[in-house]
Amino acid sequence: MLSISFVLWTLLFIIINMTPMPIKPRGSVKSLSFLNELDIKNRVVSVIHGTGLLSLAAYEYYFKPGSCGDATTPYERFCIYFAVGYFLYDFLCMAYYNLLDWAMTIHHWICIIGMMTTIVNEKGSNFIV
Repeated sequence: MLSISFVLWTLLFIIINMTPMPIKPRGSVKSLSFLNELDIKNRVVSVIHGTGLLSLAAYEYYFKPGSCGDATTPYERFCIYFAVGYFLYDFLCMAYYNLLDWAMTIHHWICIIGMMTTIVNEKGSNFIV
């Protein structure tokens, strides 16, 4: 599931990256630099991820509430894989395009390790989601 999630996020970025920018910059700037355009396209994937995960988490919160230490459900496992696949994609994408700094590296790996810990332990995923 984690590999599938990673591949789907990567494919989404490739599709968005191949799509021309629909909005041109205003003013004296004739076009965006490669890195600025890449940053915008990567943020589109981030917005899709954030909106999707917010929707999944809202469903969990309102319709499947649990208490601390509950066993991980298949729905929670799906949500964690959805998020971890994105964080792996984003980390590797930022590393590939040389956009990574130490703060982003630490942020991504804390998220990846923290979320995967609940999968391995089979407990606490409802609080992560």
